[in-house]
Amino acid sequence: MKKQILTMSILIALTGCGSEGKSNDSTVTNNSNVFTSQCGDQLSPQELGLSFVVKGDVAELKGVICQGSPKAFEQMMAKHRNIKLLKFVSIDGSVDDESNLELAYQVRAKQLDSYIAANGSIASGGTDLFLAGANRTIERGATIGVHSWATEDQVATDFPVGHEYHQPYIDYYKKMGLPDPEGFYYFTINAASAQDIHNMTAQEITKYGLGKLVSVGGETALTSEVDSKLLEQVNASVNALKFQSVWGGYGDYLSETPAYLLHLDENNGTPVTAYLVNPPKVPEDAQKLGVNESGALDVYKYETNMHIFHDAINRGNGAYERQYTFNGAKYYLQVYKPSETFIKGEHQRNTIALAVHEMFHDYQEEHFKYPANHFNELTGYPVNVEQITYKLAVLNLFKSLPKVMTQDEAKSMLKQYIALTQEQINIDNSSKQYAKNMGLGQELFEGSAWYVEVMALRNALPNFSDLKFVEPYAFTTNYQNRESVESQFGWGYFYPSGGAAIYALKAAGYDILQLEKGVTPFEAAKQVVGTFDVTDTLNQIKQSDEFKTMEQSAATINAIR
Repeated sequence: MKKQILTMSILIALTGCGSEGKSNDSTVTNNSNVFTSQCGDQLSPQELGLSFVVKGDVAELKGVICQGSPKAFEQMMAKHRNIKLLKFVSIDGSVDDESNLELAYQVRAKQLDSYIAANGSIASGGTDLFLAGANRTIERGATIGVHSWATEDQVATDFPVGHEYHQPYIDYYKKMGLPDPEGFYYFTINAASAQDIHNMTAQEITKYGLGKLVSVGGETALTSEVDSKLLEQVNASVNALKFQSVWGGYGDYLSETPAYLLHLDENNGTPVTAYLVNPPKVPEDAQKLGVNESGALDVYKYETNMHIFHDAINRGNGAYERQYTFNGAKYYLQVYKPSETFIKGEHQRNTIALAVHEMFHDYQEEHFKYPANHFNELTGYPVNVEQITYKLAVLNLFKSLPKVMTQDEAKSMLKQYIALTQEQINIDNSSKQYAKNMGLGQELFEGSAWYVEVMALRNALPNFSDLKFVEPYAFTTNYQNRESVESQFGWGYFYPSGGAAIYALKAAGYDILQLEKGVTPFEAAKQVVGTFDVTDTLNQIKQSDEFKTMEQSAATINAIR
Protein backbone atom coordinates (compact mmCIF):
# COMPACT_ATOMS: atom_id res chain seq x y z
CA MET A 1 0.00 0.00 0.00
CA LYS A 2 1.25 3.43 -0.89
CA LYS A 3 1.38 6.13 1.77
CA GLN A 4 -0.88 8.45 -0.21
CA ILE A 5 -3.52 5.74 -0.39
CA LEU A 6 -3.27 5.27 3.35
CA THR A 7 -3.84 8.99 3.85
CA MET A 8 -6.96 8.88 1.68
CA SER A 9 -8.14 5.85 3.65
CA ILE A 10 -8.06 7.94 6.82
CA LEU A 11 -10.29 10.52 5.14
CA ILE A 12 -12.77 7.95 3.88
CA ALA A 13 -12.85 6.15 7.22
CA LEU A 14 -13.92 9.39 8.84
CA THR A 15 -16.43 10.51 6.21
CA GLY A 16 -17.65 7.36 4.51
CA CYS A 17 -17.53 9.34 1.22
CA GLY A 18 -16.43 8.06 -2.16
CA SER A 19 -13.28 9.09 -3.94
CA GLU A 20 -13.16 11.74 -6.62
CA GLY A 21 -11.06 12.51 -9.66
CA LYS A 22 -11.05 9.04 -11.22
CA SER A 23 -13.33 6.85 -13.29
CA ASN A 24 -15.50 4.36 -11.45
CA ASP A 25 -17.16 2.95 -14.55
CA SER A 26 -18.57 -0.54 -14.41
CA THR A 27 -20.12 -2.87 -16.91
CA VAL A 28 -23.44 -4.63 -16.76
CA THR A 29 -23.11 -7.57 -19.13
CA ASN A 30 -25.82 -8.78 -21.46
CA ASN A 31 -26.90 -10.92 -18.54
CA SER A 32 -28.74 -8.38 -16.40
CA ASN A 33 -27.84 -10.37 -13.30
CA VAL A 34 -24.07 -9.90 -13.70
CA PHE A 35 -22.28 -6.70 -12.70
CA THR A 36 -18.53 -6.50 -13.34
CA SER A 37 -16.06 -3.88 -12.13
CA GLN A 38 -14.21 -1.86 -14.75
CA CYS A 39 -10.67 -1.53 -13.44
CA GLY A 40 -8.95 0.53 -16.13
CA ASP A 41 -5.24 -0.18 -16.10
CA GLN A 42 -5.19 -1.35 -12.48
CA LEU A 43 -5.24 -5.06 -13.44
CA SER A 44 -3.25 -7.19 -15.86
CA PRO A 45 -5.12 -8.80 -18.78
CA GLN A 46 -5.09 -12.10 -16.90
CA GLU A 47 -6.82 -10.68 -13.81
CA LEU A 48 -10.58 -10.30 -13.50
CA GLY A 49 -12.20 -7.39 -11.73
CA LEU A 50 -14.70 -8.06 -8.98
CA SER A 51 -18.04 -9.29 -10.33
CA PHE A 52 -21.43 -9.63 -8.66
CA VAL A 53 -23.66 -12.43 -9.95
CA VAL A 54 -27.23 -12.16 -8.68
CA LYS A 55 -29.19 -15.32 -7.88
CA GLY A 56 -32.47 -14.51 -6.19
CA ASP A 57 -31.67 -12.45 -3.10
CA VAL A 58 -28.02 -13.59 -3.07
CA ALA A 59 -25.09 -11.98 -4.90
CA GLU A 60 -21.99 -14.10 -5.55
CA LEU A 61 -18.65 -12.25 -5.49
CA LYS A 62 -15.44 -13.21 -7.27
CA GLY A 63 -12.45 -11.39 -8.70
CA VAL A 64 -10.17 -8.57 -7.60
CA ILE A 65 -11.52 -5.39 -5.98
CA CYS A 66 -10.59 -2.28 -7.98
CA GLN A 67 -11.63 1.32 -8.65
CA GLY A 68 -14.83 0.27 -10.46
CA SER A 69 -16.13 -2.04 -7.74
CA PRO A 70 -18.18 0.53 -5.76
CA LYS A 71 -19.97 1.58 -8.96
CA ALA A 72 -20.70 -2.02 -9.92
CA PHE A 73 -22.18 -2.58 -6.46
CA GLU A 74 -24.34 0.55 -6.77
CA GLN A 75 -25.70 -0.59 -10.12
CA MET A 76 -26.48 -4.04 -8.77
CA MET A 77 -28.35 -2.69 -5.75
CA ALA A 78 -30.29 -0.22 -7.89
CA LYS A 79 -31.59 -3.05 -10.05
CA HIS A 80 -31.87 -5.75 -7.36
CA ARG A 81 -33.07 -4.08 -4.17
CA ASN A 82 -34.01 -7.48 -2.74
CA ILE A 83 -30.38 -8.53 -2.22
CA LYS A 84 -29.88 -9.74 1.35
CA LEU A 85 -26.72 -11.84 1.25
CA LEU A 86 -23.26 -11.56 -0.31
CA LYS A 87 -21.71 -14.95 -1.00
CA PHE A 88 -17.93 -14.66 -1.22
CA VAL A 89 -16.73 -17.20 -3.78
CA SER A 90 -13.16 -16.11 -4.50
CA ILE A 91 -11.53 -12.73 -3.82
CA ASP A 92 -7.74 -12.66 -3.79
CA GLY A 93 -7.56 -9.07 -2.63
CA SER A 94 -7.72 -5.47 -3.73
CA VAL A 95 -5.55 -3.29 -5.95
CA ASP A 96 -7.25 -0.17 -4.62
CA ASP A 97 -7.65 0.04 -0.85
CA GLU A 98 -9.50 3.34 -1.15
CA SER A 99 -12.22 1.78 -3.33
CA ASN A 100 -12.31 -1.32 -1.14
CA LEU A 101 -13.06 0.80 1.92
CA GLU A 102 -15.73 2.74 0.01
CA LEU A 103 -17.33 -0.54 -1.09
CA ALA A 104 -17.21 -1.91 2.45
CA TYR A 105 -19.12 1.06 3.83
CA GLN A 106 -21.69 0.67 1.03
CA VAL A 107 -22.23 -2.95 2.06
CA ARG A 108 -22.64 -2.06 5.73
CA ALA A 109 -25.01 0.82 4.90
CA LYS A 110 -27.29 -1.68 3.13
CA GLN A 111 -27.00 -4.05 6.13
CA LEU A 112 -26.22 -6.99 3.87
CA ASP A 113 -24.99 -10.25 5.37
CA SER A 114 -21.79 -11.95 4.20
CA TYR A 115 -21.29 -15.68 3.78
CA ILE A 116 -18.44 -17.88 2.62
CA ALA A 117 -18.87 -21.57 1.87
CA ALA A 118 -16.38 -24.30 2.71
CA ASN A 119 -14.91 -24.11 -0.80
CA GLY A 120 -14.76 -20.31 -0.77
CA SER A 121 -11.55 -18.30 -0.63
CA ILE A 122 -10.84 -14.71 0.41
CA ALA A 123 -7.61 -12.94 1.24
CA SER A 124 -6.24 -9.53 2.14
CA GLY A 125 -8.71 -6.88 0.93
CA GLY A 126 -11.26 -9.63 0.31
CA THR A 127 -11.14 -10.51 3.99
CA ASP A 128 -11.61 -6.86 4.92
CA LEU A 129 -14.63 -6.61 2.60
CA PHE A 130 -16.15 -9.77 4.09
CA LEU A 131 -16.08 -8.08 7.51
CA ALA A 132 -18.48 -5.41 6.21
CA GLY A 133 -21.33 -7.92 6.42
CA ALA A 134 -23.90 -7.07 9.07
CA ASN A 135 -23.94 -10.76 10.00
CA ARG A 136 -21.08 -12.97 8.90
CA THR A 137 -21.29 -16.74 8.40
CA ILE A 138 -18.25 -18.91 7.69
CA GLU A 139 -18.48 -22.57 6.76
CA ARG A 140 -15.72 -24.69 8.25
CA GLY A 141 -13.07 -25.26 5.60
CA ALA A 142 -13.34 -21.83 4.02
CA THR A 143 -9.99 -20.17 3.25
CA ILE A 144 -9.55 -16.77 4.89
CA GLY A 145 -6.17 -15.18 4.32
CA VAL A 146 -4.43 -12.23 5.98
CA HIS A 147 -1.02 -10.60 5.71
CA SER A 148 0.91 -7.38 6.28
CA TRP A 149 0.61 -4.34 4.08
CA ALA A 150 3.61 -2.62 2.55
CA THR A 151 4.65 0.60 0.85
CA GLU A 152 7.31 0.73 -1.84
CA ASP A 153 10.10 0.68 0.72
CA GLN A 154 8.54 -0.17 4.09
CA VAL A 155 6.24 -2.75 5.65
CA ALA A 156 3.61 -2.38 8.34
CA THR A 157 5.80 -3.84 11.06
CA ASP A 158 8.41 -1.12 10.47
CA PHE A 159 6.07 1.28 12.25
CA PRO A 160 5.70 1.00 16.03
CA VAL A 161 2.49 0.02 17.76
CA GLY A 162 0.27 3.09 18.01
CA HIS A 163 1.69 4.76 14.89
CA GLU A 164 -0.80 6.82 12.88
CA TYR A 165 -0.43 4.55 9.84
CA HIS A 166 -2.00 1.67 11.79
CA GLN A 167 -5.05 3.57 12.98
CA PRO A 168 -7.24 3.57 9.81
CA TYR A 169 -7.32 -0.23 9.81
CA ILE A 170 -8.09 -0.42 13.53
CA ASP A 171 -10.83 2.19 13.11
CA TYR A 172 -12.36 0.20 10.27
CA TYR A 173 -12.39 -3.06 12.24
CA LYS A 174 -13.93 -1.20 15.17
CA LYS A 175 -16.72 0.17 12.96
CA MET A 176 -17.37 -3.31 11.63
CA GLY A 177 -17.95 -4.53 15.18
CA LEU A 178 -14.98 -6.83 15.74
CA PRO A 179 -14.61 -7.60 19.46
CA ASP A 180 -10.87 -6.86 19.47
CA PRO A 181 -10.12 -4.60 16.47
CA GLU A 182 -6.62 -3.66 17.60
CA GLY A 183 -5.72 -7.25 18.44
CA PHE A 184 -6.93 -8.50 15.07
CA TYR A 185 -5.06 -5.81 13.15
CA TYR A 186 -1.72 -6.49 14.81
CA PHE A 187 -2.33 -10.22 14.36
CA THR A 188 -2.73 -9.74 10.60
CA ILE A 189 0.43 -7.71 10.05
CA ASN A 190 2.51 -10.18 12.05
CA ALA A 191 0.91 -13.34 10.65
CA ALA A 192 2.58 -13.10 7.23
CA SER A 193 4.67 -10.73 5.16
CA ALA A 194 3.17 -8.69 2.34
CA GLN A 195 4.53 -11.23 -0.15
CA ASP A 196 3.06 -14.18 1.73
CA ILE A 197 -0.35 -15.11 3.13
CA HIS A 198 -1.55 -16.72 6.35
CA ASN A 199 -4.74 -18.76 6.17
CA MET A 200 -6.53 -18.41 9.47
CA THR A 201 -7.41 -21.42 11.59
CA ALA A 202 -10.89 -22.01 12.98
CA GLN A 203 -9.58 -21.05 16.41
CA GLU A 204 -8.24 -17.73 15.08
CA ILE A 205 -11.49 -16.99 13.26
CA THR A 206 -13.40 -17.55 16.49
CA LYS A 207 -10.92 -15.66 18.65
CA TYR A 208 -11.11 -12.49 16.58
CA GLY A 209 -14.84 -12.72 15.89
CA LEU A 210 -14.69 -12.71 12.09
CA GLY A 211 -18.01 -14.52 11.85
CA LYS A 212 -20.15 -17.41 12.97
CA LEU A 213 -18.48 -20.73 12.17
CA VAL A 214 -20.92 -23.38 10.92
CA SER A 215 -20.50 -26.93 9.71
CA VAL A 216 -20.93 -27.63 6.02
CA GLY A 217 -24.62 -28.16 5.38
CA GLY A 218 -25.24 -26.86 1.89
CA GLU A 219 -28.40 -25.17 0.75
CA THR A 220 -31.80 -26.49 1.79
CA ALA A 221 -35.42 -26.21 0.67
CA LEU A 222 -37.27 -26.81 3.92
CA THR A 223 -39.34 -23.63 4.23
CA SER A 224 -42.44 -22.30 2.52
CA GLU A 225 -42.52 -18.71 1.28
CA VAL A 226 -44.21 -17.52 4.48
CA ASP A 227 -41.68 -19.33 6.67
CA SER A 228 -38.69 -17.95 4.79
CA LYS A 229 -40.14 -14.43 4.86
CA LEU A 230 -40.59 -14.61 8.63
CA LEU A 231 -36.95 -15.66 9.05
CA GLU A 232 -35.99 -12.81 6.72
CA GLN A 233 -37.94 -10.43 8.97
CA VAL A 234 -36.16 -11.73 12.07
CA ASN A 235 -32.74 -11.37 10.43
CA ALA A 236 -33.57 -7.86 9.24
CA SER A 237 -34.84 -6.85 12.68
CA VAL A 238 -31.69 -8.16 14.35
CA ASN A 239 -29.57 -6.16 11.90
CA ALA A 240 -31.61 -3.01 12.49
CA LEU A 241 -31.37 -3.37 16.26
CA LYS A 242 -27.61 -3.96 16.13
CA PHE A 243 -26.49 -1.42 13.60
CA GLN A 244 -28.99 1.37 14.20
CA SER A 245 -28.16 1.19 17.93
CA VAL A 246 -31.85 1.00 18.79
CA TRP A 247 -31.36 -0.35 22.30
CA GLY A 248 -27.97 -1.35 23.65
CA GLY A 249 -27.35 -5.08 23.50
CA TYR A 250 -30.88 -6.13 22.56
CA GLY A 251 -29.85 -6.92 18.98
CA ASP A 252 -27.30 -9.46 20.22
CA TYR A 253 -29.83 -10.77 22.74
CA LEU A 254 -32.47 -11.31 20.06
CA SER A 255 -29.97 -12.99 17.71
CA GLU A 256 -29.10 -15.55 20.40
CA THR A 257 -32.44 -16.18 22.17
CA PRO A 258 -33.90 -19.70 21.74
CA ALA A 259 -37.30 -19.50 20.06
CA TYR A 260 -39.94 -21.87 18.72
CA LEU A 261 -42.01 -20.55 15.81
CA LEU A 262 -45.20 -22.48 15.00
CA HIS A 263 -46.87 -21.99 11.61
CA LEU A 264 -50.66 -22.38 11.86
CA ASP A 265 -53.11 -23.06 9.06
CA GLU A 266 -54.86 -19.86 8.02
CA ASN A 267 -58.35 -21.35 8.14
CA ASN A 268 -58.51 -23.97 10.88
CA GLY A 269 -55.63 -22.83 13.09
CA THR A 270 -53.94 -26.24 13.26
CA PRO A 271 -50.12 -26.64 13.19
CA VAL A 272 -48.55 -26.82 9.73
CA THR A 273 -44.83 -26.80 10.55
CA ALA A 274 -42.45 -25.44 13.19
CA TYR A 275 -38.90 -24.15 13.59
CA LEU A 276 -36.39 -24.02 16.42
CA VAL A 277 -34.24 -20.89 16.38
CA ASN A 278 -30.92 -20.88 18.27
CA PRO A 279 -31.51 -24.16 20.14
CA PRO A 280 -28.79 -24.68 22.79
CA LYS A 281 -29.30 -28.43 22.36
CA VAL A 282 -30.49 -29.76 19.00
CA PRO A 283 -33.06 -32.61 19.03
CA GLU A 284 -32.02 -35.64 16.99
CA ASP A 285 -34.93 -35.39 14.55
CA ALA A 286 -34.48 -31.67 13.82
CA GLN A 287 -33.43 -30.66 10.27
CA LYS A 288 -30.93 -27.82 9.97
CA LEU A 289 -31.76 -25.07 7.50
CA GLY A 290 -29.07 -23.95 5.09
CA VAL A 291 -27.83 -20.39 5.20
CA ASN A 292 -29.91 -19.69 2.07
CA GLU A 293 -33.02 -20.07 4.28
CA SER A 294 -31.80 -19.24 7.78
CA GLY A 295 -29.56 -16.27 7.04
CA ALA A 296 -27.38 -15.56 10.06
CA LEU A 297 -29.70 -17.44 12.42
CA ASP A 298 -29.24 -21.02 13.59
CA VAL A 299 -32.58 -22.56 12.53
CA TYR A 300 -33.94 -26.12 12.49
CA LYS A 301 -37.19 -27.49 11.15
CA TYR A 302 -38.75 -29.44 14.00
CA GLU A 303 -42.25 -30.85 13.62
CA THR A 304 -42.20 -33.37 16.46
CA ASN A 305 -45.00 -32.91 19.03
CA MET A 306 -46.19 -29.62 17.55
CA HIS A 307 -49.51 -30.06 19.36
CA ILE A 308 -47.75 -30.00 22.75
CA PHE A 309 -46.21 -26.61 22.00
CA HIS A 310 -49.52 -25.41 20.59
CA ASP A 311 -51.34 -26.49 23.75
CA ALA A 312 -48.80 -24.64 25.90
CA ILE A 313 -49.41 -21.44 23.94
CA ASN A 314 -53.18 -21.90 24.06
CA ARG A 315 -53.11 -22.27 27.84
CA GLY A 316 -51.94 -18.66 27.88
CA ASN A 317 -53.10 -16.01 25.43
CA GLY A 318 -53.03 -18.18 22.30
CA ALA A 319 -50.38 -16.06 20.59
CA TYR A 320 -47.12 -16.57 22.48
CA GLU A 321 -45.57 -18.04 25.61
CA ARG A 322 -42.44 -16.71 27.26
CA GLN A 323 -39.87 -18.69 29.23
CA TYR A 324 -41.16 -22.14 28.20
CA THR A 325 -38.85 -24.96 29.25
CA PHE A 326 -37.90 -27.37 26.46
CA ASN A 327 -34.90 -29.68 26.19
CA GLY A 328 -33.24 -28.10 29.22
CA ALA A 329 -33.50 -24.49 28.02
CA LYS A 330 -35.94 -21.57 28.16
CA TYR A 331 -37.68 -20.80 24.87
CA TYR A 332 -39.89 -18.06 23.52
CA LEU A 333 -42.86 -19.69 21.75
CA GLN A 334 -45.03 -17.95 19.15
CA VAL A 335 -47.59 -18.91 16.53
CA TYR A 336 -47.95 -17.22 13.14
CA LYS A 337 -50.33 -17.29 10.19
CA PRO A 338 -49.70 -16.13 6.60
CA SER A 339 -52.15 -13.19 6.86
CA GLU A 340 -50.18 -11.85 9.83
CA THR A 341 -46.73 -12.49 8.35
CA PHE A 342 -46.45 -12.20 4.56
CA ILE A 343 -49.29 -12.02 2.07
CA LYS A 344 -49.73 -10.79 -1.49
CA GLY A 345 -46.04 -9.94 -1.75
CA GLU A 346 -45.97 -7.70 1.33
CA HIS A 347 -44.51 -8.09 4.79
CA GLN A 348 -47.15 -7.86 7.52
CA ARG A 349 -46.53 -6.30 10.91
CA ASN A 350 -48.22 -8.57 13.45
CA THR A 351 -45.92 -11.58 13.67
CA ILE A 352 -42.52 -9.90 13.64
CA ALA A 353 -43.69 -6.97 15.78
CA LEU A 354 -45.00 -9.35 18.44
CA ALA A 355 -41.74 -11.31 18.48
CA VAL A 356 -39.52 -8.23 18.78
CA HIS A 357 -41.81 -6.70 21.43
CA GLU A 358 -42.33 -9.73 23.65
CA MET A 359 -38.74 -10.94 23.59
CA PHE A 360 -37.77 -7.44 24.68
CA HIS A 361 -39.84 -8.08 27.81
CA ASP A 362 -37.60 -11.09 28.48
CA TYR A 363 -34.62 -8.79 27.99
CA GLN A 364 -36.18 -6.36 30.47
CA GLU A 365 -36.44 -9.06 33.12
CA GLU A 366 -32.67 -9.54 32.92
CA HIS A 367 -31.60 -5.90 32.58
CA PHE A 368 -34.26 -3.53 33.97
CA LYS A 369 -34.96 -2.45 37.54
CA TYR A 370 -38.44 -1.52 38.76
CA PRO A 371 -39.30 2.07 39.68
CA ALA A 372 -40.23 2.69 43.31
CA ASN A 373 -43.84 1.78 44.20
CA HIS A 374 -44.53 0.36 40.74
CA PHE A 375 -47.40 -2.07 40.33
CA ASN A 376 -49.14 -3.52 37.31
CA GLU A 377 -52.92 -4.00 36.99
CA LEU A 378 -55.01 -4.48 33.86
CA THR A 379 -58.08 -2.93 35.48
CA GLY A 380 -58.75 -0.24 38.05
CA TYR A 381 -57.13 2.77 36.37
CA PRO A 382 -59.33 5.88 36.87
CA VAL A 383 -60.56 6.52 33.34
CA ASN A 384 -62.70 9.68 33.18
CA VAL A 385 -63.17 12.60 30.81
CA GLU A 386 -60.27 14.60 32.27
CA GLN A 387 -57.82 11.69 32.09
CA ILE A 388 -58.91 10.90 28.53
CA THR A 389 -58.48 14.55 27.53
CA TYR A 390 -54.91 14.83 28.78
CA LYS A 391 -53.96 11.47 27.32
CA LEU A 392 -55.32 12.44 23.92
CA ALA A 393 -53.34 15.69 24.19
CA VAL A 394 -50.11 13.73 24.82
CA LEU A 395 -50.80 11.47 21.84
CA ASN A 396 -51.53 14.52 19.71
CA LEU A 397 -48.23 16.06 20.85
CA PHE A 398 -46.30 12.95 19.80
CA LYS A 399 -48.23 11.99 16.65
CA SER A 400 -45.46 13.10 14.26
CA LEU A 401 -42.73 10.96 15.84
CA PRO A 402 -40.32 9.59 14.83
CA LYS A 403 -38.95 12.59 12.98
CA VAL A 404 -35.66 14.49 12.88
CA MET A 405 -35.51 17.08 15.68
CA THR A 406 -32.94 19.38 17.20
CA GLN A 407 -32.22 18.97 20.90
CA ASP A 408 -34.07 22.20 21.62
CA GLU A 409 -37.13 21.01 19.71
CA ALA A 410 -37.08 17.72 21.59
CA LYS A 411 -36.78 19.49 24.94
CA SER A 412 -39.71 21.76 24.09
CA MET A 413 -41.79 18.70 23.32
CA LEU A 414 -40.70 17.06 26.58
CA LYS A 415 -41.80 20.11 28.57
CA GLN A 416 -45.31 19.77 27.17
CA TYR A 417 -45.25 16.03 27.88
CA ILE A 418 -44.24 16.73 31.49
CA ALA A 419 -47.00 19.31 31.96
CA LEU A 420 -49.71 17.04 30.54
CA THR A 421 -48.51 13.97 32.45
CA GLN A 422 -48.11 15.85 35.72
CA GLU A 423 -51.73 16.97 35.42
CA GLN A 424 -52.83 13.35 35.00
CA ILE A 425 -51.05 12.60 38.27
CA ASN A 426 -52.54 15.66 39.99
CA ILE A 427 -56.17 14.78 39.18
CA ASP A 428 -55.83 11.10 40.11
CA ASN A 429 -57.61 10.70 43.45
CA SER A 430 -57.33 6.90 43.57
CA SER A 431 -55.85 5.42 46.74
CA LYS A 432 -53.23 3.51 44.73
CA GLN A 433 -52.22 6.57 42.68
CA TYR A 434 -52.51 4.68 39.40
CA ALA A 435 -51.34 7.57 37.22
CA LYS A 436 -48.04 7.80 39.07
CA ASN A 437 -47.30 4.31 40.35
CA MET A 438 -48.74 2.24 37.52
CA GLY A 439 -48.88 4.60 34.53
CA LEU A 440 -45.31 5.90 34.68
CA GLY A 441 -43.97 2.37 35.06
CA GLN A 442 -46.02 1.22 32.09
CA GLU A 443 -44.48 3.99 30.01
CA LEU A 444 -41.11 2.55 30.98
CA PHE A 445 -41.81 -1.14 30.37
CA GLU A 446 -44.44 -1.16 27.61
CA GLY A 447 -43.21 2.14 26.21
CA SER A 448 -39.64 0.91 25.77
CA ALA A 449 -40.88 -2.32 24.15
CA TRP A 450 -43.06 -0.23 21.80
CA TYR A 451 -40.10 2.04 21.04
CA VAL A 452 -37.91 -0.96 20.16
CA GLU A 453 -40.67 -2.52 18.05
CA VAL A 454 -41.34 0.62 16.01
CA MET A 455 -37.69 1.55 15.49
CA ALA A 456 -36.70 -2.01 14.53
CA LEU A 457 -39.49 -2.36 11.96
CA ARG A 458 -38.89 1.11 10.49
CA ASN A 459 -35.26 0.21 9.81
CA ALA A 460 -35.74 -3.46 8.93
CA LEU A 461 -38.53 -3.59 6.35
CA PRO A 462 -39.19 -1.06 3.56
CA ASN A 463 -42.99 -1.02 3.85
CA PHE A 464 -42.73 0.00 7.52
CA SER A 465 -40.29 2.87 7.01
CA ASP A 466 -42.98 5.47 7.82
CA LEU A 467 -44.28 3.73 10.95
CA LYS A 468 -45.21 6.12 13.79
CA PHE A 469 -45.43 5.59 17.55
CA VAL A 470 -48.95 7.01 17.62
CA GLU A 471 -51.21 5.43 15.03
CA PRO A 472 -54.37 7.10 13.66
CA TYR A 473 -56.67 4.72 15.53
CA ALA A 474 -55.50 6.32 18.80
CA PHE A 475 -57.82 9.24 18.07
CA THR A 476 -60.94 7.26 17.21
CA THR A 477 -64.15 7.95 19.13
CA ASN A 478 -65.76 4.69 17.97
CA TYR A 479 -65.38 2.26 20.86
CA GLN A 480 -67.65 -0.77 21.18
CA ASN A 481 -68.22 -0.49 24.92
CA ARG A 482 -66.95 0.97 28.18
CA GLU A 483 -64.57 -1.92 28.67
CA SER A 484 -62.72 -1.10 25.45
CA VAL A 485 -62.49 2.58 26.49
CA GLU A 486 -60.97 1.66 29.85
CA SER A 487 -58.61 -0.82 28.21
CA GLN A 488 -57.30 1.84 25.83
CA PHE A 489 -56.90 4.72 28.30
CA GLY A 490 -56.01 2.64 31.35
CA TRP A 491 -53.50 0.40 29.56
CA GLY A 492 -53.00 0.71 25.80
CA TYR A 493 -52.22 4.45 25.98
CA PHE A 494 -48.89 3.87 27.72
CA TYR A 495 -47.35 2.00 24.77
CA PRO A 496 -47.24 4.95 22.32
CA SER A 497 -46.90 7.65 24.98
CA GLY A 498 -43.89 5.90 26.52
CA GLY A 499 -42.32 4.92 23.19
CA ALA A 500 -42.59 8.45 21.80
CA ALA A 501 -41.33 10.01 25.04
CA ILE A 502 -38.27 7.75 24.89
CA TYR A 503 -37.64 8.81 21.29
CA ALA A 504 -37.86 12.47 22.33
CA LEU A 505 -35.47 11.80 25.21
CA LYS A 506 -32.90 10.32 22.85
CA ALA A 507 -33.34 13.24 20.44
CA ALA A 508 -32.71 15.59 23.37
CA GLY A 509 -29.35 13.91 24.02
CA TYR A 510 -30.38 11.59 26.86
CA ASP A 511 -28.77 8.14 27.16
CA ILE A 512 -31.91 6.00 27.08
CA LEU A 513 -30.05 2.99 28.53
CA GLN A 514 -30.22 4.87 31.84
CA LEU A 515 -33.90 3.92 31.87
CA GLU A 516 -32.82 0.35 32.62
CA LYS A 517 -32.01 1.56 36.14
CA GLY A 518 -35.73 1.96 36.83
CA VAL A 519 -35.93 5.59 35.69
CA THR A 520 -39.30 6.31 34.05
CA PRO A 521 -39.47 8.42 30.87
CA PHE A 522 -41.34 11.06 32.89
CA GLU A 523 -38.57 11.33 35.50
CA ALA A 524 -35.89 11.26 32.79
CA ALA A 525 -37.66 14.09 30.96
CA LYS A 526 -37.60 16.22 34.11
CA GLN A 527 -33.86 15.58 34.42
CA VAL A 528 -33.29 16.61 30.80
CA VAL A 529 -35.28 19.87 30.73
CA GLY A 530 -34.60 21.06 34.28
CA THR A 531 -36.78 23.59 36.08
CA PHE A 532 -39.52 25.39 34.13
CA ASP A 533 -43.00 26.81 34.71
CA VAL A 534 -45.16 23.69 34.41
CA THR A 535 -48.41 25.53 35.12
CA ASP A 536 -47.78 28.15 32.45
CA THR A 537 -46.88 25.46 29.91
CA LEU A 538 -50.08 23.57 30.69
CA ASN A 539 -52.19 26.71 30.39
CA GLN A 540 -50.72 27.48 26.98
CA ILE A 541 -51.59 23.98 25.80
CA LYS A 542 -55.15 24.25 27.13
CA GLN A 543 -55.72 27.50 25.22
CA SER A 544 -54.96 25.88 21.86
CA ASP A 545 -57.63 24.84 19.36
CA GLU A 546 -56.13 21.34 19.25
CA PHE A 547 -56.70 20.90 22.99
CA LYS A 548 -60.33 21.97 22.63
CA THR A 549 -60.72 19.31 19.94
CA MET A 550 -59.26 16.75 22.34
CA GLU A 551 -61.78 17.83 25.00
CA GLN A 552 -64.65 17.27 22.60
CA SER A 553 -63.35 13.84 21.59
CA ALA A 554 -62.83 12.90 25.24
CA ALA A 555 -66.42 13.83 26.11
CA THR A 556 -67.70 11.63 23.29
CA ILE A 557 -65.49 8.72 24.31
CA ASN A 558 -66.27 9.00 28.02
CA ALA A 559 -70.02 8.87 27.30
CA ILE A 560 -69.68 5.36 25.85
CA ARG A 561 -71.16 2.70 28.13
